[in-house]
Amino acid sequence: MIKLKHFDNREDLNANLKKLLIDQMCSDLGCKHAMMLSGGSTPLPIYKELSTLPLTVSENLHIFYSDERIVASDSKDSNYGNSKPMLDNMGIESSKVFRVKTELGLEGAQQQIDNQLKNYLESKGKVSFGLLGLGADGHTASIFNKNDALFQDEYTLSVKNQLGFDRVSVSPKLLANVELIVIAVCGDSKKDIILELINYPKQLPAGLALNDNQNVELWTDIPEVRLFR
Repeated sequence: MIKLKHFDNREDLNANLKKLLIDQMCSDLGCKHAMMLSGGSTPLPIYKELSTLPLTVSENLHIFYSDERIVASDSKDSNYGNSKPMLDNMGIESSKVFRVKTELGLEGAQQQIDNQLKNYLESKGKVSFGLLGLGADGHTASIFNKNDALFQDEYTLSVKNQLGFDRVSVSPKLLANVELIVIAVCGDSKKDIILELINYPKQLPAGLALNDNQNVELWTDIPEVRLFR
């Protein structure tokens, strides 16, 4: 069951999300641990702010992404590229950032990141936190349909030509390994899809994809959702 957490406004949500990200980045959990970051419009202002703050992150911290478009890493559409100033400010070693190597093409990039995540998890690395968004069509990460939302063969999947891009996405198999997932959703245009996700999760790709994770929170500032908190 997805737990709802409502905030009075976007500023309040952003402040709490920023605090959570800093806690996850800077806490030493006594073992190697990873954060899964998302793209989308909601976290970008927070990433920008964190690129200017003094941060001393855990030496055990690793970073990877919920999904990535097959574009150049310096493109405005690259999740990695948009977060890179924050990563540079964190001083995290490049070997601990699991970037989707989009220069390998769709299939090559998917296999490369799948192998990297598989090796990380099989060497007892944990994924302590994951950030996701929610599309108005009910997708999360780049999981757009029921077949992908039920995919369990690998930790990632390749997605062809969705919203104008080929993409690599984490799979439900990977999402099941994340200790805490927060779906951050802002803006009135997402009200209906949030209510559908809460009431009928298995009708949406996002709900199906997260079905095997019992620690998922949905953070929103949409007033009408407050009644369902």
